[in-house]
Amino acid sequence: MFSIFDSGIYVSTNHYIIVTFSIDVLQIKWENRLLLDNGSPAKVTVDGTDFWTVEYLPFTKDRYSHKFGGPGLRYEVAISIKTGYIVHINGPFLPGAWPDLKIAREQLHYMLPEGELYLADCGYSARDAPSITKNDIAPWERRRMGILMARHETINTRFKKWKILKHQFRHQEELHGPVFTAIAVITQMEIESGCFVFDCEDDVAEEI
Repeated sequence: MFSIFDSGIYVSTNHYIIVTFSIDVLQIKWENRLLLDNGSPAKVTVDGTDFWTVEYLPFTKDRYSHKFGGPGLRYEVAISIKTGYIVHINGPFLPGAWPDLKIAREQLHYMLPEGELYLADCGYSARDAPSITKNDIAPWERRRMGILMARHETINTRFKKWKILKHQFRHQEELHGPVFTAIAVITQMEIESGCFVFDCEDDVAEEI
């Protein structure tokens, strides 16, 4: 049985795969970052989110996530500044081997046209990175950026409302990616229907 409205997922492995590959291409679109575009160089907020798992074999310290002090998997998520839509996901990665900036360099940086930037926390700060962190902007602009990053965190938290990602993941490791993708797609569908994302004031989503 499968329900997108329950706080947990109760489906077979095959259903995970069917849900993931039948709708993810239709719902999570990189080009959606341009909806309502106002010309600002920053179109998205970017953050990594970690999920608790069992200690899979072979054992490696690269699985360790400092966010909860145990083994896990990490994903990169990009959210449109103007709409709050999920426009990009990437993962899974081993948290100990893949800090946020390294993940962004693996794919996201190649997806950005020249001159386009993204908002992120200080873990993405680097001289050659197309990121804007709070250290790159004037003090009076940090409140606006803080609101946008707080909205992003509400979406990361929403993923963990599903029991299979909230609690320690005990299924085969290769199933984690399809499960996360399915939940990300469902979350995006809910956002499009007007759920779970607070609106930012127009001036907050303006150029930073």
